[in-house]
Amino acid sequence: MSEQMLSPGGEKVVWIEYHDDRPCSVVTAHGGACSTWDFEWCERDGCLYYHMSGCGPLWFGCTLGQYSTPVPPPCKLWHLPGAPALGYAAGPENRPVLSPDEILAHGYLVIDEPIVLTGAGERNPFEVAYEGATVWCQHCEDMLPRDEDEPCEHLSWCDECENHVYTVEVGGRAGHMPADSYNIAPVFHAEPKP
Repeated sequence: MSEQMLSPGGEKVVWIEYHDDRPCSVVTAHGGACSTWDFEWCERDGCLYYHMSGCGPLWFGCTLGQYSTPVPPPCKLWHLPGAPALGYAAGPENRPVLSPDEILAHGYLVIDEPIVLTGAGERNPFEVAYEGATVWCQHCEDMLPRDEDEPCEHLSWCDECENHVYTVEVGGRAGHMPADSYNIAPVFHAEPKP
């Protein structure tokens, strides 16, 4: 690969994790720090969306977890030469640099070049995706753009919850469930007084 890949802010792309040959996590470096970006596919729109999901010291962004079913590898991994893949542990001193065989045992197939993402030969994920966070709709089974108040017929924005919600009815009482929450109880806001 001859051309260096950069984020919109000019940070160097050092690591790309792919699922189904689409980027899902990208790490960019700037000085001794890094930013981690989540990339999510929206089936309805037929495109990728990305947002920064974290930042910190460079070692923090280049860590690998262990897949519960690593065979066949569910993930492909490209990293800039010299950017090590580190094992998951509590801190930088406990994160061993993994060998290619250990990376494969974790469920990652290391690839030599970033995957071509368009017919025009583009490999930089930032060049083929739209910036913006997404929200999961369990009914549509899709990641939808969060910048819309009503991304689909199932989700709407609630100012009080500051979240997208599903409308529900329990015991004849209207309420809702936050879309991005593990809260299993419906939310009922106080009725306005007449």
